[in-house]
Amino acid sequence: MLLKIEQLYTAEDYRNIISSNFQYVENVSVWGGEANIPPIYGKTFISCIPHGNYNGSFITEGDKQSILSYLSDRKILSILPEMVDPEFVDIKLDIQFKYDPNLLTESRSELISNIKNDVLDEFNKTKLNTFDTIFRHQRIAENYR
Repeated sequence: MLLKIEQLYTAEDYRNIISSNFQYVENVSVWGGEANIPPIYGKTFISCIPHGNYNGSFITEGDKQSILSYLSDRKILSILPEMVDPEFVDIKLDIQFKYDPNLLTESRSELISNIKNDVLDEFNKTKLNTFDTIFRHQRIAENYR
């Protein structure tokens, strides 16, 4: 019996096979070399963010080699996949808020810390820490009114 090996033709094919076969990868971005400036034809670029990573670290070199090895039998012969580390952009926010001190059940400094943690950490994890995400101030304002 002959096993059918899934062939990789499009960026979406690469993204799907990596996402479904490598559990340590949380987010994947794949693009053809023709999308680079300047274009690099004959290559497919892959960038991955590992699970539980919100501090700007990367998957290990061993994990990159494991992914490339897995892809080697599935890729089109003339296309070379290349792993690249993601580029992280840190956004610094100056948060201003109003509160009624009579309703406060914690100290002012605890309130500030909780708001910063909630806005910066949670919003960053759920809304920003993926590929192809655009930061919009309005999204924060809508979530934290």
